Amino acid sequence: DLPNARHYHLPHRFDFAAPLPWPACPDARIAFVGRLDAFHKGLDLALCALKELKNEGKRFRFTLYGEGPDREYLVRLVQYLGLENEVIFAGYAKSVREVWERNELLFMPSRHEGCAVAMTEAIGFGRPVVATAVGGAPEWIEDGVTGFSAEAPTVSLAADALRRAMSERSRWPEMGLAAHATFKKTMPERPAKVFLEAL
Repeated sequence: DLPNARHYHLPHRFDFAAPLPWPACPDARIAFVGRLDAFHKGLDLALCALKELKNEGKRFRFTLYGEGPDREYLVRLVQYLGLENEVIFAGYAKSVREVWERNELLFMPSRHEGCAVAMTEAIGFGRPVVATAVGGAPEWIEDGVTGFSAEAPTVSLAADALRRAMSERSRWPEMGLAAHATFKKTMPERPAKVFLEAL
């Protein structure tokens, strides 16, 4: 414990009063939202994990929303892995809400992370998350309830977490509701007010 330290949540940008309606998708729609930084965000792990699932006959679409220094490398990696039909580079998203109106699951196997804003936004909109147990993720993801957790940032563990998620896709809407309930319970309605009152 740090006696002179306190933890505060960042203010959020959206109204998360209710979860978004669930999208109707024949194949699993999985998204990543954030900076295309392959090492930090574990995007190389994500693509290699998705290759394993494709080899097992799983059907999905993985859309990466964002830009960053590793975009060209990731495009080449997608080609190398033969995932051109499954992976879409959507670029910068003007509306995060629209991202989660179209997608069902956030996949973020980061190697190191604080408390990812993209993760709390997905949860706030009522979407389950598959992420590595780094940074703030364990505070938000209850394995099998609000999402699925990989114990460490490796391809095999990321693939196993996503494999477990895919096997329970019928429960994703239920898990999204649980994720939204966690958001409402955990996140103050006005985080900046809490911080200012503490000052």
